[in-house]
Amino acid sequence: HISAPTLSFTVFSNGSSLVANVSCGSARGSPPVTFSVLLDGLELDVKQVDSLESWFVLPVSVGVDMGAARCKAQTDAQQLL
Repeated sequence: HISAPTLSFTVFSNGSSLVANVSCGSARGSPPVTFSVLLDGLELDVKQVDSLESWFVLPVSVGVDMGAARCKAQTDAQQLL
């Protein structure tokens, strides 16, 4: 079983634009884990990893409400938001 995933991020400048380096991770569990990052329920990216953490790079718009970001973690036996 995996623990509920957590999301953290840092925003940095990538030339003329801003991007968020988003981390999705579970404190406990057994890999492989498929992590998804969702924005207002819309799945933006998916990665299957042999660890308990995955990183995503997403564009950021300054001054715009981009919605609520969430992480989903899934194994063969379990799926958690």
